[in-house]
Amino acid sequence: MQQEYVDIASSLSPVDGVTQPDAMALFSYDTSLCTKEAPVTAAFIDYGDSGIWGGNTEEFLTGKIDVITFIQRSLDNSKQKAINDCLDKLTTLPQGIADAEAALEKSKAAGAADVVIQSQENALALLKLKLEMYQQYCGDL
Repeated sequence: MQQEYVDIASSLSPVDGVTQPDAMALFSYDTSLCTKEAPVTAAFIDYGDSGIWGGNTEEFLTGKIDVITFIQRSLDNSKQKAINDCLDKLTTLPQGIADAEAALEKSKAAGAADVVIQSQENALALLKLKLEMYQQYCGDL
């Protein structure tokens, strides 16, 4: 099974020497026509605020900012997004835990099936673990 996955992934790779199925041609483009090269990877872009990326990318592609400025703005944007996400979790997880505890008590009082109780207990434990993690790693923000 793993080898089948690797074979499929390799067949879709734009790496020299690896052939691409004809059906994939519609999803490809001729890189020789490109006038700029992406200075950062897609994973890096995906984490930042997409509203900021559009403006930064346009300024970079039109020559208004250089690649160093583009990368620095991108780093700042992704860092701020991570901070905002942490602060959001620190704010919302306690209420989520309280809601999960109330739902668990309600299920117990209603005589819910053991599998339901166990599932809710597991979900509650996960929420508590997440909060502990966010407190440990985001507490100084």
